[in-house]
Amino acid sequence: MDIRLVEAHESQSGVICTLLQEYLRQLSAFTEMRTDEHGSFPYPYLNLYWKESGRIPYLVEVDGSTAGFALIREVIDECTSPHMSIAEFYIVPSYQRKGIGKKVFSLIIGLHQVNWQLSVYRNNQTGLLFWRDVLEEYAPGTLEEDESGDRISFSFKALL
Repeated sequence: MDIRLVEAHESQSGVICTLLQEYLRQLSAFTEMRTDEHGSFPYPYLNLYWKESGRIPYLVEVDGSTAGFALIREVIDECTSPHMSIAEFYIVPSYQRKGIGKKVFSLIIGLHQVNWQLSVYRNNQTGLLFWRDVLEEYAPGTLEEDESGDRISFSFKALL
């Protein structure tokens, strides 16, 4: 299986938008997220990935087919130390449970050897199992969990 992580060009924003709607539809089972008058889930940040520095949109390709996306961003604020955040991460269901997500994560952290943060909705058990498994392998001894609110946040230094 040929798994690639490709930085998406703005001309590919429609592909990510389509996948993002699938992803948000799945996430809506864990949140109070609502559709707009067109039946779409609003996501006001997508266009910023081609306008603001520190935001990087990736497409995931498996054997030449689009299999998902990852939206990452650099976070610099006075409340936390600088880090990268996995804002959104999605693998199309037919490609899940085949090691693709784990491989994609390793490709991402291979490109960005920094401190990281991500969060998962507390009642998204599948997401929590995935991230705990991945982070156990790639962030041993550096993983911190914060279980406040409706999400569980993970902070870590990725190790390859």
